[in-house]
Amino acid sequence: MEQEIEKDYTDRAAHWKSEVDLAKKDSSDFRKRGRKVLERFEDQRRDNNDHRFNILWSNTEIQKAAVLSQTPSPDIRRRFYNDDDIAKRAGEIVSKAISFSLDDEGAYDELASVRDDALLPGWGVARVQYDADVETVYLDEDEFGFYMPDGSEVIDPEFDEDDDPFIERKVPGSDAAWIEYVPWDEVYISPADRWRNVTWVGFRHEMRYRELVEQFGKELADDRDLIPMSLSPNADPDDDRKTPSNWKRAEVFEIWDKDRRERVWYAEGGTDVIEVEADPLGLGSFFPIPEPVYFIRTTRSMMPIAEYSMYQDQARELNDVNRRIVRLVQMLKIAGLYDAASEKIPDLVNADDGDFLPIETAGELRAKGGLESSLFFLPINEIAKVVTSLFEHRDSLKAQIYELTGISDIMRGASDSRETASAQKIKGQYGSLRIERKAKPMARFARDSIRLLGEVIAEHFDRETLESITGEEVDDEVMRLLTNDRMRRFRVDIETDSTVEPDREAEKQSTNEFITAVTQFLQAGGTVSQQSPALVPMMMEMLKYMVRRYDQSAALEEVIEQTAQRVTQQAMNPQPPQPSPDKQLDAQTKLKQTMLDNKASLQEKMIEVRSESDRQRLQAQVDLIDTMMGVAA
Repeated sequence: MEQEIEKDYTDRAAHWKSEVDLAKKDSSDFRKRGRKVLERFEDQRRDNNDHRFNILWSNTEIQKAAVLSQTPSPDIRRRFYNDDDIAKRAGEIVSKAISFSLDDEGAYDELASVRDDALLPGWGVARVQYDADVETVYLDEDEFGFYMPDGSEVIDPEFDEDDDPFIERKVPGSDAAWIEYVPWDEVYISPADRWRNVTWVGFRHEMRYRELVEQFGKELADDRDLIPMSLSPNADPDDDRKTPSNWKRAEVFEIWDKDRRERVWYAEGGTDVIEVEADPLGLGSFFPIPEPVYFIRTTRSMMPIAEYSMYQDQARELNDVNRRIVRLVQMLKIAGLYDAASEKIPDLVNADDGDFLPIETAGELRAKGGLESSLFFLPINEIAKVVTSLFEHRDSLKAQIYELTGISDIMRGASDSRETASAQKIKGQYGSLRIERKAKPMARFARDSIRLLGEVIAEHFDRETLESITGEEVDDEVMRLLTNDRMRRFRVDIETDSTVEPDREAEKQSTNEFITAVTQFLQAGGTVSQQSPALVPMMMEMLKYMVRRYDQSAALEEVIEQTAQRVTQQAMNPQPPQPSPDKQLDAQTKLKQTMLDNKASLQEKMIEVRSESDRQRLQAQVDLIDTMMGVAA
């Protein structure tokens, strides 16, 4: 077995400088290509007469909606389909807290920037951030120790300049967590062939003096040996005048070292690291980012390849053909020479419709063969043929690019009336298969980001914050489950719905399948319960087990469980042989009223939701209640 080599941390500044330099070298080709791709996308050029065909912009805009078009919603439920009520309540609490954070912090814009970076330079990155307000609390003291105002003892307080004891603590109810986009070229990772082998992740920051003070305090911010202000991004390099101090920046790297599970702050050119923190977020995977989104890369390196690199030759040729077309089209004009003796020809050319000009030499003009004999037009037929051929070649190049990228005619909104419906369907399916290869990594990234966000919320949010966000009481059992990382992962599963607009027909079919399955089960169960009441508990457990596997069942789960519990109790405690009709009617009325209340609640939610897919999902649940009421009747 190969012996592991211990990292040399004796000189931390030198160690991290060498690590960052190695990462810069490993990713230099990727970063150079990425910047060129962005320049091409933004159409940065000095010659405004250089007529290009920006196929990169067109392809990127087409793919954006297919890769990410909506904010994913958290789908948090019990990992195992059982009656774990604590896990159910914990999942609901975390789900509401995540939904609030996604909406409040504008998660879609952050994820859209990640998507754009993955489509252009080659990878997209976002991180999970956490913050809370901190307050200073001064302590009471006596000969036995130090105490908070509520009487709780403090073992190791701090002391201010006047030697008064104090502690700094989080303000209850002030927790906040969010997903934050990170520019693609501000992220560095240790060289590796796959994500699990990455040992550190670094974020590059250009920090002004005020930001340094906020992050590290004034004493460290003023130490120029520790934090050189080496960057002047807005200064003119040819200007010998002194750079204004407010233009200066420090190049600071925030490094998350997985081996030691610590965050290290290091400034480029500094004599030592600025600060070291032990595992700031306490995440199971340690890193505050999931694996970046990339669509093309090899198994040899984590550095991705921009998709534009796959068709850049065709794109360059497309630009050349487009330039030639523009130049030749400019030559397609009515121009030529005329006989100098025919002085009226210029006036005729500039005449309006219906104007006739008198001439004194009509006889001579007729003798020479008419007006045509005095005019000599520029020959444009050959130019027009070349232009037509170039248009055909340009279409051929575009077809090659669409074949390389997998963008079908259907996705571009283009269609041929001569094609059959089957041919167009095949095109759409082929294009969808190619695009799905990009949609899945984006969905994986969104899910992993939301999982990290949920982990931060569970680990760090206090009871006051969770109750203020969700409007629900959070008891001790739920808090114990949320703060226990191992038990939380065993009992609660975090997934997301789709990151792209759902297929309406597929969603409708799934909803109909759900309603049909439940209806058939209820009808069969009614017959069994009449014949063998002892089987009712098993039937109700089977019903709950079945419906939990449908996405549409989430909002109906509670009413289904309540109904199942009521039916089970009635079956295990049968009424006397001849029950009172009034009591029977009363029980049926109560059950019907409960269902009506749940139906009204769902209809109110339908008014509040913004997404059409959410409205359809709620409508399916209303339809199911109508079905259950019909069976009960």
